[in-house]
Amino acid sequence: LDRRLDAGFAWTPDIGALGRVFDSAPIALDYRDILALFEPGSRNPILNVGLGAELRLLEIVAMRAGINEGLLSAGAGIDMGALKFGVSVLGTELGREPGYRPTYNLVADFSFRF
Repeated sequence: LDRRLDAGFAWTPDIGALGRVFDSAPIALDYRDILALFEPGSRNPILNVGLGAELRLLEIVAMRAGINEGLLSAGAGIDMGALKFGVSVLGTELGREPGYRPTYNLVADFSFRF
C-alpha cells in the first residue's frame, strides 16, 4: 500500500475593476507527498511544490500559468459546456535535484458530453 499525503491552498482574490473582463483569478499552492520528507534518499523537497494561477475570461476561456517540479508550465482551455478543449505545456524533473534532468511535456485534451 503506497502511503501519500498531499496538501494545498487555493485563494480567489477580489480583482476589482478587472472583474468586468475576467470572471475569476484563483491562485493555488500545493505540496505533494509530504511523507517523502521523512524517507531517506527521497527527491529534493522543492520538487514537490506546485504554484499556479488561472484567469477565466467570459466564462469560457481559461488561461493558466504556474510552476511544477521547479519548472514553468502554461496552458489554455475552452469550456463550452458539452464541448471542452485544453492544451498545456508542463515541465517534469526526472532527476532528484532541480534542473538536473528536466523535460517538457505537451498535453492536449478534448471531451464531448451530452
